[in-house]
Amino acid sequence: MLKVKNGIIIEGSFDKQESKLPKLVREASFSTIIVHSNLNEYEEKCKAIVLLLAGERLQYAKKYVIARAAYES
Repeated sequence: MLKVKNGIIIEGSFDKQESKLPKLVREASFSTIIVHSNLNEYEEKCKAIVLLLAGERLQYAKKYVIARAAYES
């Protein structure tokens, strides 16, 4: 069975804390967060995003997932 949901894709470098991020994730049925970063910065950015959203009671894999975009220099 296939389910179709209204979701959003949020894409950026996430260099600073994104104040709009929790609101966007909360309002969507599901979000994909795409992080633009070097491979050595990706893990730290993911941790910061997960901590920010966990503080808003938004659960990874239930409300959102995180992926890394290919980095072009």
